[in-house]
Formats: sequence, C-alpha cells, structure tokens
Amino acid sequence: AILEEKIDQLQQEKAAHLQKEDEFEEKISQLVDETATLSLKRVSLEEKVKQMDKDRDYWVQKENSTKETIAILDGEKTKLQAQVRELEESRNSLLQDNQQLIETISGLHSKIQSLESTASLHSSIKNTMVCFPYSLFQFHCT
Repeated sequence: AILEEKIDQLQQEKAAHLQKEDEFEEKISQLVDETATLSLKRVSLEEKVKQMDKDRDYWVQKENSTKETIAILDGEKTKLQAQVRELEESRNSLLQDNQQLIETISGLHSKIQSLESTASLHSSIKNTMVCFPYSLFQFHCT
C-alpha cells in the first residue's frame, strides 16, 4: 500500500512535470517566435535607420545646395540693384539732356521765326527798292 501510494505520488509528480515540460516547451516556442519577430523588426528598423540616414544626407545636401543658390542669387540681386541704380541715374541724365534739347529746340524755333520775320520784312523792303548797277559787282538801290 505504501509502495502503491509512493508510485501514485511519483506518477502524479511525473504527470505534473510532463505538464510543466509541455508548458515550458510552449513557452520556449513562443519565445522563439517572439525572437524571430523581434529579429525581423530589428532588421526592418535598421533598414529604416539606413534610409533615414540617406534621407538626412540628401536633405543636408539639398540645404547646402539651396544655401549656395541663395548666396548666388543674393549676389546677382546686389548686381542687379547696382545696375538699376546706374540705369536710373542714366535715365535721369537722359531726361535732363532731353529737357535741355527741348529748350534748345524751342529757342532755335524762336530764332528761326525771328529770322523768318526779319527776312520777310527785308524782302518786302527790297521789293520796293529799285537797284541800278554801278559796275559789274556793285548795285545802287533807291
């Protein structure tokens, strides 16, 4: 009886140990699956980190290129502003020259009109005069 009780107890312990072994094997299987999943995630994250590094490098290059472009454009802007100032000065000078020419032309028109009036008056006076030749090159007008 004691031996049978001991055998029963040992069989129960064996069954409990087998059940625990099954549970441990199940747990090991889960841990192996988790390890594989985590390994895949690690690889995926490493790839993402590499891609992010590439993206960062690209954006750093893009930023540097943009800074260079901005610096070039700032230089061109400065040159263009200087050209604009020169052109404005040239335009103002040309406007002054143009104004002087207009005034000169106006003065010349006045002189022309005055000369035309004088010539017309002289012509009408000359038409009323009678001229006689003194000699080949001299005339006497009355």
